[in-house]
Amino acid sequence: MDAELRLLAERQGGLFLTSQALARGTGDTTLRKAVDRGHVLRLARGLHLLATHEAETADERHLQLARGGLLLMPDALLSHWTAVLAHGLPVLRVPSVARLRRPIRRQVIREGFVVDPNPGEAVTTEHGPTTAVDRAVLDLARLRGLEAGLVSADAALNAGLVTHQVLLDLAHALRGQGAGAARRTAELADGRIESVGESRLRYACLLGGIQLVPQVKIRNRDGEFVARVDFLVKDTKVAIEFDGKVKYADGDGRTLWNEKQREDALRRLGYTVVRVTWQDFEDPAALLARIREAVASSQLLAG
Repeated sequence: MDAELRLLAERQGGLFLTSQALARGTGDTTLRKAVDRGHVLRLARGLHLLATHEAETADERHLQLARGGLLLMPDALLSHWTAVLAHGLPVLRVPSVARLRRPIRRQVIREGFVVDPNPGEAVTTEHGPTTAVDRAVLDLARLRGLEAGLVSADAALNAGLVTHQVLLDLAHALRGQGAGAARRTAELADGRIESVGESRLRYACLLGGIQLVPQVKIRNRDGEFVARVDFLVKDTKVAIEFDGKVKYADGDGRTLWNEKQREDALRRLGYTVVRVTWQDFEDPAALLARIREAVASSQLLAG
């Protein structure tokens, strides 16, 4: 590749436009050969990436594509799930298509991007200008539904990037497609939720009619702190813990021992502990049945 073009791409995070290559004397044939040889990746029409800068995760690849979109459309803002990611928040099952807004009259769909009108006021992030957090989260909820909306909205509240009232105010002002999902997301969002897994667990229980109380501190009869559990099933002594395996990743036996001691202490106080993993979300009906069984057993013991 032309040294000047490579230097430009390096300054742009490995990205460059076909128009930039042509302006520096690198033609279509040379670009195609670079792609065929694996030196350059084609991200979308008119957008390329140096292979040495290829991202490793789905989130990073999406943000790379988004930054390329801003090169292609300098008057655009990142929006929807793309803006949510740019704000450092989680997105459930990251779509392959980046979402942007521009000052245009109607929606435009092009390879790799969906571009909507009405950009609104820009917020600056390290990945480029975006819509505000509240709008990004609720735009996501409008298109992708309550579960995805709660994953991002819970995280936004937990991180202090938006207030519950701001979310509610915007949600109740929305009209049109998906407005109901956005309002429900705003109403149910809870900043006490600390992870994607916890958001998904609460959503599954919500669908099953099981009401959870998040981040409950358990004390013994003397008022001494024993543990904080991810959830209690409301009005029961059933604690539900989401186990994402992160805390066990180092294989430290002390961590496992401390967790066992903590769980034993809860059981001595009459609590039933239900552990939930990522795999449980593959069969929500079985998960709900297990929780209901634990509630029924706990009530029998209490009786």
